[in-house]
Amino acid sequence: MTEEDAQRADFTAYGIMRRLFGIENDKTWKDLLAEMAPDWKDDPRNFQKFLRETLNPFQPAGQWRGPRKCVRKRGKNIH
Repeated sequence: MTEEDAQRADFTAYGIMRRLFGIENDKTWKDLLAEMAPDWKDDPRNFQKFLRETLNPFQPAGQWRGPRKCVRKRGKNIH
């Protein structure tokens, strides 16, 4: 999309164009991941952060359940 051929620049340009032309955020982050970055190898939570940083509006895909809680107790570090 941009001359730099950098993913961050492409996503930022796409997000700015969507905001300028008034395109609503009818897609979820999962739709945008499949459409724009099918080769994303990092954690999906990082992709959501990446979308927020590059000004791409998106709909939430589910309900926020709060931070994860550790199931086991932390043991003593013996290494």
